[in-house]
Amino acid sequence: MTMKLEQFWSLQGPFIDKNGDGVIDGVSLFIHFPGNKMPSGMLDFCARLGLETTALSFDWFEWSGQKTTMEFIESAGSTYAEFEGDRLRCFYENEAALSELLSELAQMGRSHYAPPAESPTRHIRSLAELWSFSGFGAMDEATPHHALSLNIDMDEAVASPDLFRELCFFAARCGLYSTALDLPLTGNPNARIALAVVSGDASRLRLPADNRLELSGSPQGTARALQGLNRSHHWSSGGEFGYWEEETQLADKEEAEGWFETEWHGRSERKRMHDILEGLSLTGGDRLEIFLSEPLSIRRKLE
Repeated sequence: MTMKLEQFWSLQGPFIDKNGDGVIDGVSLFIHFPGNKMPSGMLDFCARLGLETTALSFDWFEWSGQKTTMEFIESAGSTYAEFEGDRLRCFYENEAALSELLSELAQMGRSHYAPPAESPTRHIRSLAELWSFSGFGAMDEATPHHALSLNIDMDEAVASPDLFRELCFFAARCGLYSTALDLPLTGNPNARIALAVVSGDASRLRLPADNRLELSGSPQGTARALQGLNRSHHWSSGGEFGYWEEETQLADKEEAEGWFETEWHGRSERKRMHDILEGLSLTGGDRLEIFLSEPLSIRRKLE
């Protein structure tokens, strides 16, 4: 049955609700990618996938029985998409047209992003803030608005299908930590944060300036480095990323000002129980059952 393309971005598409609470918490999608093509619009599409869910798995480019399949079909003279049953089919004339189609799909059903007035913005001032308490990037103050303003640039000297797939996962994870997308994620010089992947002698991630990330290395080395980065977790979430700044950040953390303080005085349950027992007259055959909310270790001492 043919469905509207907008329905793809719902539970009728690749999204799943694992625990039945009405909240999307997974993506079950197989992206059957065409050969060695690397359309930049795929980064926008994957960022939208991350935006729509609360959890991710990085298995989209390998078949493992996923709920929905995304197919790409060369078509002379026309570029369009159709969503039918469990398949999203993208017909394309050339790679540039396919890229544009994927960007359009990424924005489908969402209004153009406009940043709220005087809203706090994300920043990356140290590598430890790439994955942080706030997800992607850091925030100077709490806010419900987490717009993704990111530009990704991949040097042709390091371009490879493996690296491109990892960039897709990177875009998805950044989208996961966002509430809005400032698209496109490529060719956007006005983006607040930029990631450049360039050729280099050794794999290295550095921050040459605030909000400017640079990953350098060989085609294989950058792909492996980004693969590890995509799957790493911040130390505040039980991972190891940014652990080198954990002690400093905790030391600099200011204790919140107390709003209300009081002291409670009263007898413990154990003291109250003894007082009650002393006032009872029990004979040898009587049985008494006592219920306490004290910890098990204390209750056993009273047996």
